[in-house]
Amino acid sequence: MPSPFPGMDPYLEAPTIFPGLHNRLIALLGEALQAALPAPYFAEIGERAWAAVPHDERREPYLEIRTTGDEGERLVTAIEVLSPGGKTPGERGRELYLGKRREILESRTHLVEIDLLRGGRHTTAVPLDRLREAAGPCAYHVAIHRSDRFEDFLVYPIRLPDPLPEIAVPFLPGDPDVAVDLQKVFDRAYDVGPYRRRVRYRETSPVPPLPEEYRAWARGLPLPA
Repeated sequence: MPSPFPGMDPYLEAPTIFPGLHNRLIALLGEALQAALPAPYFAEIGERAWAAVPHDERREPYLEIRTTGDEGERLVTAIEVLSPGGKTPGERGRELYLGKRREILESRTHLVEIDLLRGGRHTTAVPLDRLREAAGPCAYHVAIHRSDRFEDFLVYPIRLPDPLPEIAVPFLPGDPDVAVDLQKVFDRAYDVGPYRRRVRYRETSPVPPLPEEYRAWARGLPLPA
């Protein structure tokens, strides 16, 4: 059964729940892209690993679009779903993420950043003032930086009542973008995950709390008991 929310489900932003959703979204994004990619492109999952404290290793997957040729494999597009650690100042995961992003922005690799978290520090490469100027108030967003358009960002703003967008994933010059329907990917992640059983919609509140202007709207949705 689908989430009771038309787009991103804010109850799934909870720190105890989002990591599992993050992993499923990466895997299912890879599955959706693999089915749509023309040869010789392919999707592969990578992983960052670090020790938060001694004996506590954390792992965080990300997605890469690569191609093969006479000179071997080449990374074409990096796709990231932002995590709570990646948006928390002082976290080792954020340091690693920002370091990797800096390398990507200085390379010939495209970058797709998907931010489905309302909490934490603004983290995507598009400057916050430019995001607000272009998109206005939004709960979530997707930012795409093409390596051949250094100063430009394609931004998909997402309000709480909005379905997640279909985004255009860029490839090498001369090859058309590939469309990915994020709502379909999210719906699949919800279906195969534990959320319908795990989330107590009527007994708890989203973390972070919903803005006041959306609380009545959320109460009017068919939230499961």
